[in-house]
Amino acid sequence: MVDFKVGELVEELRRAGTSSMHHSSLARALVVRVCPPEEHPGFHNRQVVEVQWVASGIISLQFNGDLRRVKQ
Repeated sequence: MVDFKVGELVEELRRAGTSSMHHSSLARALVVRVCPPEEHPGFHNRQVVEVQWVASGIISLQFNGDLRRVKQ
């Protein structure tokens, strides 16, 4: 499991057979907050992060398994 940090640029991993709500096969976002585990107790084995999508500016919660770091 990858642990993300605030300020990292990440990409959404598109799963086969699904459509992206962000209108591209790999949408990029900036991690703006790492949620503490007690905030989402049902997901104790997955990191939850708040991200801001680059293309739209929308802020959403994401699981670390749905994201990967952008190689710079």
